[in-house]
Amino acid sequence: MLLKKIIVPVDFSAFSQYPLETAIHFAQLKQAEIVLLHVLEEPSLPLRLISSTDMEDMRDRAQKLMSQLTSKLGASEVEVSTMIKVGKPHKAIVEAAKEISPWAIFMSTHGASGIQEYLVGSNASRVIRAASCPVISFRNPHPRDSFRNILLPLDLTKETREKIAFAVEFSEYFGAKINVISVLQTTDVEIRNRLQQQLDKVEEFFMNKEIQVSARLLLSEAPISDVVVKYGEEIGADLLMIMTQQELKIKEHFMGSTAEHIVNHSNIPVISIRPMRDYQQPNLSWSFN
Repeated sequence: MLLKKIIVPVDFSAFSQYPLETAIHFAQLKQAEIVLLHVLEEPSLPLRLISSTDMEDMRDRAQKLMSQLTSKLGASEVEVSTMIKVGKPHKAIVEAAKEISPWAIFMSTHGASGIQEYLVGSNASRVIRAASCPVISFRNPHPRDSFRNILLPLDLTKETREKIAFAVEFSEYFGAKINVISVLQTTDVEIRNRLQQQLDKVEEFFMNKEIQVSARLLLSEAPISDVVVKYGEEIGADLLMIMTQQELKIKEHFMGSTAEHIVNHSNIPVISIRPMRDYQQPNLSWSFN
């Protein structure tokens, strides 16, 4: 039987432990394989000044730490394999995902603020933009053994509605409640009516599948990312499900997208899903079955 794979980047810090603990729960439930990925960052010196012996020593030290971590996971009875790559972390993670086609990447993000967020962003944000699979990012140090209260923000684009099928799978698997929201930032009656009609249809769709659901239209002039994160905290959500897409405008690259802001500032785990057209595997399935 071919196991589903979950990539968990590790740097042997406490931060990378949180997504690993959650990934273990997933792997146990789905008999999935965890792939521990450690990235040896490119030296600041030119490679020609770094001897092959030095590189081998770095790799050997990393391999020993990986072996120790794998041994600790033995009691979990989860299939575990390891990968070590050299390069920039976000590029190495994306490369690994292309090689093994995982179900998802579970990774921590320390969050970003100020000039770093606007100009370069976190490794998690860069991975989310380019990864060939969904990414579940963790900023809060509390691991989760399940997701039972999911927040699903929707707008009027076709791509955001692709999240609905994914939400159904999560809900059916974890017995989760789906909290659907749309944020209205205009007094345009037509847009309000369209959003409300969509919410009504989505609510009916989930109810027909016997999924517990709530649907709300929120009126706010605040940034959408702030509204989503605040509402998620108010209802005690344990997962935010967002749709991301590659930015095309220089202004959006500089200012940062709504999705990127949520990833960097939410204390609730965030699963980021790119539009299907952006994935290199057009027939990619996220099915838990």
